[in-house]
Amino acid sequence: MSAEIWNAIAVVKDPRVQGRIDYPLGLILLVSLYATISGCDDWEQIEDYAANYEEELRALYKKLSGNDLEIARMPSHDTFNRVFQLIDPNKFMQAYKDFVCSIYEIMTGKTIAIDGKTLRGVKRVEKMNPAHIVSAYCTEHHFVIDHLKAEEKGHELTTILKLLDALFLEGSTVTIDAAGTYVEVVEKILSKGGNFVLPVKGNQKRLLRFIEQEFKSYKNNEITTDKQIDTGHGKVEERTAYCITDIRTDDDIDDCMSKWEGVKTLVKIERKVYKKVDKSDSVEIVYYITNLTDAKEINDTIRRHWSIENNLHRSLDVLLGEDHSQKSINNVVENFHIMNLLALFVLKELSNEMKISMKRIRKICSYTPPTKLFT
Repeated sequence: MSAEIWNAIAVVKDPRVQGRIDYPLGLILLVSLYATISGCDDWEQIEDYAANYEEELRALYKKLSGNDLEIARMPSHDTFNRVFQLIDPNKFMQAYKDFVCSIYEIMTGKTIAIDGKTLRGVKRVEKMNPAHIVSAYCTEHHFVIDHLKAEEKGHELTTILKLLDALFLEGSTVTIDAAGTYVEVVEKILSKGGNFVLPVKGNQKRLLRFIEQEFKSYKNNEITTDKQIDTGHGKVEERTAYCITDIRTDDDIDDCMSKWEGVKTLVKIERKVYKKVDKSDSVEIVYYITNLTDAKEINDTIRRHWSIENNLHRSLDVLLGEDHSQKSINNVVENFHIMNLLALFVLKELSNEMKISMKRIRKICSYTPPTKLFT
């Protein structure tokens, strides 16, 4: 995988003035990635990693680039930080996407979960809001397909529409939380050949009221169902999907359904959770709209949506310590987030190949010389 990684990062354009560069950009990115994979979470740790494995990193750089390093020592933490401030995040993200596509070429027929994440651990800079990233996540293969930086949390609609514009959606199903339940989002997804499953909550009050009324008036034999039960982590979870595909609009006094032309199915998800430790139980009901019609497919898709929270956000925060990062709010925040995505992708691939946890993989990488990491 070393060659694929190098091919991706080697094309990132160096923004520095040519002729005044001591450390090649490829070296900065290569060391940062290998150090992040190996358990380093800040610039000082990355500097220590580079100093500790200097000879191995020199050899690895020569092997991958074909060039000798004409430097007296490895970069300092200030150098790493300064270079990450200068890199264009859009070009770095494109390099990440090219790398992912070199591994997974076919992306049709997948579930794409879209969700936002505020990078909470960054240093606050006066008059600047914390960085908020809206990501599109492939739930089957567990990696980010693309992302965009939002202006601020709570104003994600414009960012979601721009992100959908950039995605290939033919044959795939898009899931978003209630921040994406808007007519414009449905129209955009359908125009690109995709499917949608979207929750209906307080931001669409008339639609929510209509769906609640429909489920009260329909008979059981007019509703298809799918029930799934999961056990683990000390609890039993039962999710039942109730689906209405024959939508009657004669009682739609608000005429709210007329603008949701692509909706084929109204969905009620009833989620019952029993916790073994205190023998408590809870019931949650959430409504959805979708153009899918099969109850099991709908139930599966809704369940997969939460993998962006459990497998992406949690991995970034718990495994890679992103919420505890202390980096300034500028390009460096987004660029290191992209570095974390790249590291997470590599760790997942190694975890799948070796059949052990990513936490254990990262520990093994911490005491393995960089020249032997992917051999």
